[in-house]
Amino acid sequence: MKKILFSTILALAATGTMTLTTSCEDQLDIEQKGVILTENFYKTDADAEAALVAAYESFMCNVVGRNHDGGGPGLYTPLRVIVNDCGDDVLAAGSNSGDNTFGIMLNQFYYDAEAEVPKFMYTGLYHSVYACNLVLDHFADATTAVQKRCAAEARVLRAYDYFLLANLWGTPPLVTKALDPSAQPFNCDKDPEHPMDHQQLIEWIAQECENAANDLDERKSKDDKDGA
Repeated sequence: MKKILFSTILALAATGTMTLTTSCEDQLDIEQKGVILTENFYKTDADAEAALVAAYESFMCNVVGRNHDGGGPGLYTPLRVIVNDCGDDVLAAGSNSGDNTFGIMLNQFYYDAEAEVPKFMYTGLYHSVYACNLVLDHFADATTAVQKRCAAEARVLRAYDYFLLANLWGTPPLVTKALDPSAQPFNCDKDPEHPMDHQQLIEWIAQECENAANDLDERKSKDDKDGA
């Protein structure tokens, strides 16, 4: 009798599970919320401004911030460390002998290619370049005033990224469009199609700013915070 009762319970449980699974499958097949397909975006003025906000956010976190969204330290600002701590007139101190090693190795010039500060700075700059390229890939040839302004601001942000890349790394890869993940760009002086030495890269940066100038809003005065 116990065997019959146990078998009956198992059968009922299995039937209930199958019924529950079947009835719930259609409820799980729902469209993902908060996501816009690429082909439905990058069309309107509002889309251009949203893409530009993302470019500013990436610039803030990855260039002048702490890199936390790009896998960085979240503790210090790589840009501040890399441009200030390398020198005999600076003491990169810490609270104990094992503290602030990331700054001390730059301060005392014993870092190598695996040092975290240059690595975070380099990758952070290219995170920012990528976000700018997304704006420019879709709005560089725009016709509305808003879209042209957004493209111009992204162009200047990218030029600033490359100003830092050129001065810190000499002839870094010049990436002017969003690349396939498998791409392996050359340093710009080794690029087989468009080679560019350091001086030419600096001239390209300046020209990018010149090209953007006409589409940027001009500040009305030094007190024009919105214009800034």
